Amino acid sequence: MIGCLNVESDRESAFTADDAELLQFFASAAALSIERALLHRQVLEKQRIEDQLSVARQVQFGLLPGAPPRLLGYDVAAVNLPTHAIGGDYYDYVPLGEERIGVVVADVSGKGIPAALIMATFRAALRTEMRRQADLCAVAARLNDAVLEFRDASRFVTAVCCVLDTASGELRYVNCGHNPPLLLRGSGTSEMLRLGGSALGLRAAESFEAGTLQLAPGDTLVLYTDGVVEPANGANAEFGMERLEGAVRATGGLPASEALRSVVDATRAFSGRDGYDDDFTLVVLNRLAPVEAARSAARSAERR
Repeated sequence: MIGCLNVESDRESAFTADDAELLQFFASAAALSIERALLHRQVLEKQRIEDQLSVARQVQFGLLPGAPPRLLGYDVAAVNLPTHAIGGDYYDYVPLGEERIGVVVADVSGKGIPAALIMATFRAALRTEMRRQADLCAVAARLNDAVLEFRDASRFVTAVCCVLDTASGELRYVNCGHNPPLLLRGSGTSEMLRLGGSALGLRAAESFEAGTLQLAPGDTLVLYTDGVVEPANGANAEFGMERLEGAVRATGGLPASEALRSVVDATRAFSGRDGYDDDFTLVVLNRLAPVEAARSAARSAERR
């Protein structure tokens, strides 16, 4: 019920069946007009919210790298596919000098606007701390304190923070409760980057452990969020690490962007859907073999 018509008379039995029919006509017409007005208001409100989400989406995209970094001897590519208009996944490249660069992937628990707001605040804290100090364990500890300050009690952040020395190929990392990155060796073996500590924002005074490894020519580092490995098929089986590794290895020798396309195509084919139930973020970093590195440098020189 959206309204009421009240008709009165000083005389008893003043109204006839014809009066009742006329009253029903006016009531139906009024109800239709009110219903249309309410629907129109809802449409305008929905459009206003969509406009705000569109602006928020543009702002969030502006916080993500506009293009992969140009690193001599390396090929990097990334993709971010939020479930909703905006999401809580984050990746970044943080310049730390001529031969050092930070590579980060993070995931705020939950989805939508609350996760996106925490992600934006986390990005600012992360960039500040990575540029302030070289010790990744100290960076993680400071980020843990920061997340405890600005998140609500039901949310936390998982992250992997890496620092790559592009000249030597040395990679230092700390894994803060995140899906372990996958290192695919050119020899055919693989490793998981697990050293670190718990997710950020769970408890105070958390300690972390950093890991160090060497990227050799032909190696590929894959950083991802859980939205990459958790798409399920009709039998409720997840895409998983084995299929992720297979999709990346199938593009061996090709640009990192082809590995992204291979994983996206494989997850969609596996689940039978184009969309994802969770935010999907993937970063692929190849250390090029000498011949490939020379070709990449030549292509960069031609573009310049």
